[in-house]
Amino acid sequence: MSTEPFLGSAAVAAGLLTEARLRTAEFRSVFRDVYVAADVEDDLDLRSRAAALLLPADGALCGYSAAELHGVDCAPASAPAELIAPTGSVRKRRGLIVRQAVLAPSEIDVVKGCRVTTPFRTAWDLGRRLRLTEAVAAIDGLCRVGEFDPMALLNGPPGARGCRHLAKAVLLANPLAESAMESRVRLLFHFAGLPEPVLQYRLFDRYGVCLARFDLAYPRAKLAIEYDSADHFEVTSTEVVYDFVADQRRGVGV
Repeated sequence: MSTEPFLGSAAVAAGLLTEARLRTAEFRSVFRDVYVAADVEDDLDLRSRAAALLLPADGALCGYSAAELHGVDCAPASAPAELIAPTGSVRKRRGLIVRQAVLAPSEIDVVKGCRVTTPFRTAWDLGRRLRLTEAVAAIDGLCRVGEFDPMALLNGPPGARGCRHLAKAVLLANPLAESAMESRVRLLFHFAGLPEPVLQYRLFDRYGVCLARFDLAYPRAKLAIEYDSADHFEVTSTEVVYDFVADQRRGVGV
């Protein structure tokens, strides 16, 4: 059985399923008339691909849905799917946010077979809407995958709602952050009044061999920070693993 979401009405019309079978425990409804096999895990990626089946020809997935399909994991686990279209042809459904706006062709990409807003447009949207920390986390990730300078977001339509908020987020953005959690940790330091750490700091031995790469570091203080665990960073020497673990136990920064 396919793990992809499908339109129930289309499957019934094509003779692939009966309405009675569609209502059995074999399938579950993602949105009204959009179904998936019951054993498929529910997550934002699935909800977004399900929402894509409801898109009009001139619409696209946007917001957290677009970020998710672009590979930027910045959304809450329970985030609803989001789509944007210039007309009100898509009715609101539980678990689905429908936004209305006209998109230029240059603002649309195709990812996993779905029409989504580009990383730039997605960053511009999320940066204006989200709380500051989450806006920065989204901008960091989308700038990284879209390979554009955060400052370019300030060239969007003047006077758009949330542009002042976007400007604050852009000034705090750093695409070197490789995950939303790294962005959030970095901002914890910023709002605590600490200096800006070096991101993706590489530790070299005396021969120029890279021993490890850390999420954040204060090189002059010989302090490195990992937001989750020692196995999060890249290591090319087993010696540094033992040294780092030993230092952790002693409470000493690397």
